[in-house]
Order: sequence, then C-alpha cells, then structure tokens
Amino acid sequence: MYDEKPWVKSYDSGIPESLAPYPDVSVFDLLEQAAEKYPTRDSSVMSASLPVVGRVSQAVTYRELNNLVDRLTAALQDRGVKKGDRVGIVLANSTQFVISFYAILKAGATVVALNPTFPPKKWAGQLNDADIRVAIVMSSFYEGINSVRAETPIEHIIVTNIKEFLPPLARLLFTLAREKKDGHYVESLKDGDAWLPDILKTYTAKQRKPVEIKPKEDSAIFQYTGGTTGLPKAARGPHSALVANTVQMRAWLASQGAETDSFLAAVPLFHVYGMVAVLNFAVSIGAPMYMVPNPRDIPDVLDVITTFKPTIFMGVPALYNAINNRDDLDKYDLSSIRGCISGSAPLAPETKRKFEQLTGGRLMEGFGMSEAPTATHCNPFQGE
Repeated sequence: MYDEKPWVKSYDSGIPESLAPYPDVSVFDLLEQAAEKYPTRDSSVMSASLPVVGRVSQAVTYRELNNLVDRLTAALQDRGVKKGDRVGIVLANSTQFVISFYAILKAGATVVALNPTFPPKKWAGQLNDADIRVAIVMSSFYEGINSVRAETPIEHIIVTNIKEFLPPLARLLFTLAREKKDGHYVESLKDGDAWLPDILKTYTAKQRKPVEIKPKEDSAIFQYTGGTTGLPKAARGPHSALVANTVQMRAWLASQGAETDSFLAAVPLFHVYGMVAVLNFAVSIGAPMYMVPNPRDIPDVLDVITTFKPTIFMGVPALYNAINNRDDLDKYDLSSIRGCISGSAPLAPETKRKFEQLTGGRLMEGFGMSEAPTATHCNPFQGE
C-alpha cells in the first residue's frame, strides 16, 4: 500500500509527490532571508478600531523586525540564556510574540509557549517541567506569574504591554480608558525584571552573539500537548521539522509569496498550529500578518479582514462557525479570503459550505498533532 502511494492521486495539479530535499536551515533563517529579500515589506501589523477615526494600525517591516529580534536576543544572552535553554512565552498574538519567538531561537534556546488562558498553577507546573529561568510575558499576566514565581526556577521576566506596538493615538486612548480597567497596568517590576521597550532601546543588534544551530538535532520548540491522558506533556520540535512543515504548507496552499498572500493572525500563535501555519509560513514568504489578540471578538476579526484584506485565514471550526452565524455580515467585506485550513476539531460540512459561500475562498480541513509538529494531513486546495 505505501509503495503504491494511492493518496498522491488526490493531490492538486502541480503538487509533487515529495518536496524533499527540505532546506537544511534553522527556523530563524526564514526571518533573516525575509529581511534580506523583502526589507521594506510589512511583517507584523497591530491595529485598533477607534471611535470616529476608525481602524488605525502600526506595522513593523521585515528589516525592522529582524533588528528588534537581534536586540532582544542580545538581552536574553546577557541574562544568561544559552544554547539548549528553554525560555517561556506567555503572550497574546502580537508583534511582541513575533519578536520574542525569533529572539529565543537566535539565542540558541527553545521556545516554550504557554497558554495565556491557563491559571497560574498550571503555568507553574510547566515552568518547572521545562526548567524555565527566563520568561517573556504580557503585563496582564505578570501578577499571575508572580503569584507562583517562588515555586518555579524563574529568575528574570521581561514584561510587555499589549499597547506598545499600537499606533500613538491608540496607545494613548488605551492608557486612558482600558489599561487599568482591563488589568494591563503594572506599577513596578521586581528586581531582575525589565520592560521590553527599555530592552529594545538599551541593546543593539550588533551585541547579539551568533549561535550555530544544527537543524535536525537542535530543538526549536517544546510544545505542550492537550493532555488527552493525564497532564499535558512537552513535545519536542526540532528546527528541521518546523521548516519542513512550513514548506509543506506553502506548497499545499499554492502560495506565490507576499505578492499574492497576506495572513490573518487569529489562530493563537502560542499553539504550534499558529506558529507554523501563520507565523513561519508568513515569514517564509515575506508576507504581512494582521494580528488579532482576541479572536473571540468576532466584530474585531471581521473588521480586520475588511480593512486589511488578508488572503489566508487559518482557524478552528468554532471561529468559522461564529462568523457564519452573524446576522450583520453585510457590514463586512470577506471577499479577500482565498485559502483557509481548519484544525483542532472536526469541521462540519455545513460550516465549510457556508463559509465558502460567504467568502468565495476555499476552506480545507487539516489534521495534525504537536509531535509532528503540526499538520500532517489536509484536504486538497483545488479538489475534494
């Protein structure tokens, strides 16, 4: 059966039987290549909808992103982070997540992205399990991390506020109206901790010490599974596996690069699905990512799509269903969407049919697991 490979007959036209050999590069090489090839293209875009003004945004170009990553890498190395260490991330989808992800990898360390919705006790278990000494967290989670800090190996926390990469007017209004009310305000940091903006001003890209990565041997991520049996367990993802999966995604969606594609970053980046199917995929082609920190805010998701017109929308059935069930869709323009892969749960045929009618795009069902490190199977883009 395997030698005959009957599944190949279902591949779309132009998809080769194999994509091997895969690039023998690190995950952060994808960013460095994008910064060199597409220096002035937008990478991560943060936005907010303001009264009267409408949606405002602030983008970071690929050249700027790579520079910020190098600065944070230098700061991590200055805090003792070395090859093989694990560094924690407790962040919502944001430019800060993108910077942190690649900075940890450039330091030779392993990304351990924790679920921001977990209670602090669950964080403590994973911080201990992964032996995390340095973590990068949103200000809204700082108090929670500190409540269990004494039970963990943590020595340094780098703190960032969600507003930091918003445009100036949105930043000001957030400070006045929402920062304290929504739990983002932090009066002072503990000794040994630092604000991300201060770090990015203090360190230079030249201070980063290059680290040699062996893509097939060195871990890029420790991804905690859903814990189907017992507690969640960390699955190791080497650089080579994440790069290979990124190349597969790119081929399957027939992406011609940033000239044609841009991404809605609504699926959580802390999940390996978001890391590969949105973050690394977008970076590998130099495409913009439009950040959605809270995908449960469906009007915000729809407004981001209407404003920026992304072409790729990775998601989950619950998100596609929530959009399908809106009774105000005539206010929004979803026609830019051309390709979506649904993961994490079974996709009902009716959900697929209705979403494709609404957008004119193609919604495919994928299957994967953290150990793979993500998608292993997917419906064809053109066929059935």
